[in-house]
Amino acid sequence: GEKTTTKNKNEEKKKNRKKRLGHCLELYGGVGTIGLHLHDLFDSLESSDENPYNKDCFEASVASIMINGKPLKESKQNKITYRSQSATEMVQGSRGRAGLHGASVVIVDPPRKGLDKEVIDALCDDYTIEQQQHKTKFGSPSQALVYVSCGFDAFRRDYDSLVG
Repeated sequence: GEKTTTKNKNEEKKKNRKKRLGHCLELYGGVGTIGLHLHDLFDSLESSDENPYNKDCFEASVASIMINGKPLKESKQNKITYRSQSATEMVQGSRGRAGLHGASVVIVDPPRKGLDKEVIDALCDDYTIEQQQHKTKFGSPSQALVYVSCGFDAFRRDYDSLVG
C-alpha cells in the first residue's frame, strides 16, 4: 500500500545520496571559485582569504547556487561560510588548529610565492596529530590536501617541506 511505496521511495533516496566527505577548509580561497564548485561533495565548506572585498562576492555566489533548477536549501547555505582572514590567521591559535583538525579535506590555492611558513608548519603538525589518532572526527583515515599551484618553484619548495 501507501506506506510501502513511501518507504521504498525513502530507501531509494538514501541509496542514491552521495556520501559526503565531511568538512572542507579552503585557504587562500579568493572568492571561493574552487571550493564552491566542490561544495556538494562536503557536509560543510569554510573558505577564507585575506581580501575583505571577496566576502560579498562569495556570499552572492552561495545565494545563487542552483541544484536541479532550485535554489540551494538554506540549511545547506548555512554550512557554506567565508572568513576574511589570511591563511596564516586561519591556522593559528586554538580555533585555527581546531578548524584545520576538523577538516577532512584542505584546499590551498596560494599566490605565486607559495604557502606561508606558518601554514606549512600547521599542516605538518596537524598531519602528525592525525597520524597518531588515525582518523578525523568524520571518520576518515587521514586528511587530503589539494594544492593548486600557479608557481612551480614555490610548489616544489612547499612539496619538499610538506612531505620531506
